[in-house]
Amino acid sequence: MTDNFKMTVTSEPAAEQCMRDLRQMVESYGYVTVEVKAGKRSKSQNDLYWEWLSHLAEYINSKKNTEVTKDDMHDYMRHQYLGYEQPRQIGSVTVRERLKTTTGITTGEMYHYMSQIDAYAASIGLMLPRPDDCQYERNRRKQDG
Repeated sequence: MTDNFKMTVTSEPAAEQCMRDLRQMVESYGYVTVEVKAGKRSKSQNDLYWEWLSHLAEYINSKKNTEVTKDDMHDYMRHQYLGYEQPRQIGSVTVRERLKTTTGITTGEMYHYMSQIDAYAASIGLMLPRPDDCQYERNRRKQDG
């Protein structure tokens, strides 16, 4: 084991392995410094999200003979479903409203956002891919009971 490592914990077994690794490091080095960041969307969600945006862009381009990009779809979906940050004052300057970002949203918020995108895609006739092992599909199954 190295003296510096980073671990993303997404399951109980991964948490248990992380604890074993931490105990071993304490034994080896005397102490460890731990930084915990919780709640942000998962890499799985992020990967699927951008895949969906690519599918949406391709589908819309094929139906409407346009040149929409996945980045255009990202902005459109944020406009439709996340909204805008409020303008704020910094000294004498007013920073205008801008689209909310997906960067800091939790896995639950990302699931809700992606559910809206999934419903939008279905409403225009596009069935988006949902791999069984992705975070979105796990959350959907948990919601459905």
